[in-house]
Amino acid sequence: MSIPGIRWLALRLVPFKRSSLRTQLALVYSALALANLLFFSVVVFENQSDILLQLFKLQSERITRDLARAANQAQYPGDAVDRFAALKREFAERSPRQLALVNSSGLALEGLRLAPLSPGASARLANQIARLRAQADVFAEPYSIHLNESDFSVDFVFPLTRRPDEFIAATIDIHSMKDRLGAMYVQIGVAAAWVVLFHIAFAIYVFRVILRRVDSLRATSALIEAGDLGASVAWTRPVGDELNALGNSFNSMAVALREKVGTISRQKEAMEKELAIGQMVQQLIVNNSADIAHFGPFIEYQPLRMVSGDVYKFYELKREGAMGVFFGDASGHGVSAALITSLVINHLDRIVREDVNPQVVISKLNEALAAKLDGSQYTTGCFLLFHYARKMAYFCNAGHLPPLFIRPGNRKYVEAEASGPPVGIMSGFPFRLQAVQVASGDLIVIYSDGLSEAMDRNNELYTAERMTALILENCERDPEEIGRIVLADVRSFCSEFHDDLSLIILRAP
Repeated sequence: MSIPGIRWLALRLVPFKRSSLRTQLALVYSALALANLLFFSVVVFENQSDILLQLFKLQSERITRDLARAANQAQYPGDAVDRFAALKREFAERSPRQLALVNSSGLALEGLRLAPLSPGASARLANQIARLRAQADVFAEPYSIHLNESDFSVDFVFPLTRRPDEFIAATIDIHSMKDRLGAMYVQIGVAAAWVVLFHIAFAIYVFRVILRRVDSLRATSALIEAGDLGASVAWTRPVGDELNALGNSFNSMAVALREKVGTISRQKEAMEKELAIGQMVQQLIVNNSADIAHFGPFIEYQPLRMVSGDVYKFYELKREGAMGVFFGDASGHGVSAALITSLVINHLDRIVREDVNPQVVISKLNEALAAKLDGSQYTTGCFLLFHYARKMAYFCNAGHLPPLFIRPGNRKYVEAEASGPPVGIMSGFPFRLQAVQVASGDLIVIYSDGLSEAMDRNNELYTAERMTALILENCERDPEEIGRIVLADVRSFCSEFHDDLSLIILRAP
């Protein structure tokens, strides 16, 4: 069987440990060792068997020739019974299995054989005797021999020269051949044991030199994977081979990884400190809800990361008898979006000091951002001006989700639809001013798409419609209570947030 075939067989024998190199090597090596042992045993047995059969043939002929010569040189006086008794004494040393004095027809009289002749023996002896008599060659051996290789016995027949009508038939075991066969089995067993011990010793060597070090590499890799960056491979007895070079390279890699992770950790720590400062600054920008406590505000400001791309700011405009609210959502997330929101608030503060008309505020903000950002970054934005005496809300919405004006009495609402694109995309856009009547007790709801576009595990959106229906259902409650209900609902719906989430609920005074 070829090596790929052996490996295929090994994998099928151990289907649940295909990933174990040790198991695969053990099975392949065992299969090869077994094949080697069988091949070696067969070759040795075949060679020794051929030699043993040659010796058996030579020794059988020698014994038969010696017995024939001795029997024909001896004087056998008396009748056939006496001659048979003398033959038994002559053959006694060989311990014959069968000895008979037969006539030319292959028949032996009772008393002239050691045991009854087997069926067909007389006919076989008659044929052998006939062939002996027919031999014309004076140099031919005066006997007929039959070898039984299965039990190393020899059947032979030869004539008594002084008694031409009498023949001696005998079966003799060649005990020396049986002894040699037993010795051959012992030698093969010893050789097989040596082969087994050699393969076991080699397997132990392979395990100690290769697999143990591979296990050390694997264990160290697992430690590093678990977070122990100080782990390294240490050989018990270093050997200057390829595996040792691999271990040294692995240790060098671990050291380099540890240094890089340390550098990244320090950079991460420094970045987190900077983000914490950015978060603090951003909270200072947006955390002025105390100025509008008379609106009973609920505000949820949940950055996806430490800093947010959402931004809001309240402006208490006592001279105009109004309150201004700006809400924006910059493109992107994290630091880049937070920087844009800082830029937006910086421009917005300057613009509001000059004019509070929502249309003017959004238009000027758009021009300023378009000049600086070249349309590569932008922000949605809605500026709302609530006039206390007029009970009117004036607003300009630049691409933001429409704020809601909800009247609890009849549970109707108005959406402040956008009148233009997000600010910063294109200059010179003619944004429109819009207005809506707001009575005392009405709700004003402003939110970001991080809420309406929150997704569940099936990628289904939470939707603004679901939020609106929930707020309408609870619009008689305080803004704080309404906000908690909405947040609990969206958090139970959403498996994971993917955007900044903001929600502002105000009740008109």
